[in-house]
Order: sequence, then C-alpha cells, then structure tokens
Amino acid sequence: MISGKKTQAEKIFLTLLKNIKKHTKNNPIILLIFILKNISPLLVLRTHKKRKISRIVPTPLTKKKQLLYGMHNLIKISKKNLTKKMHKQLFDEIINIANNKGNTIQYNQQIYNLAYENKLLIKYNKKIN
Repeated sequence: MISGKKTQAEKIFLTLLKNIKKHTKNNPIILLIFILKNISPLLVLRTHKKRKISRIVPTPLTKKKQLLYGMHNLIKISKKNLTKKMHKQLFDEIINIANNKGNTIQYNQQIYNLAYENKLLIKYNKKIN
C-alpha cells in the first residue's frame, strides 16, 4: 500500500489469491505463509560508523521483523522488473520461490554471504536479541 491506495492493494491481493487457487489447486493462504517463512531473512545488515570508518554489521531480527522484511523484499523485487501487471508478477515470483529459484531467494543469499564475510564485526552490534 503506497500513499493510501488500500483498495488497489486489496484488488491485487485478491486476484493473486485467485490465481494461486486456480493454478496450484492448493490453499493459497497456506502457500503464502510457507513462502513468507521461506523468504524471511534471519538478519539484516546495518552500517555502524565509528570515527571515520563505517562497517557493515549483521544484526539479528525478531520474528515479526523477519516477516516484515520478507514481505518488503518480495514486493520490492517484484516491482523491480515490472513488465506484467503486479498480481501476475507476484504470482510468478511466488511460484519461483516455491521451487527455490526466485530472485528473492538470491537476494537473501547475497545478504547471508555479506553477513558471513562480516561476522567478526558482530561485536559492534549494540542490541542483541
């Protein structure tokens, strides 16, 4: 929902649910929950600036934040190459994620690789859950 366009967001979501139901013959809500758990990142990279040196510090997320970041990443990556309508783009990305091939999964892998490279900087993390 951007700038209060709630009805447009609802229409996109409902057509997405109809497409999932029609093409996969599964319960679309259960599939969406499975997808969100699959793409929700466990950590986020934050920059920590000390003196003149800025460091990328991996920071763990709570369950709520994990789902929030997962949804944001899914929408952001679906919007990035918007050649079709939004509900079709989301549907394609969801099917790819179910097959472990989507751009969102690649994005999460990039985040984890950067976090692994900077794992020694966790000591700069101020707030550990």
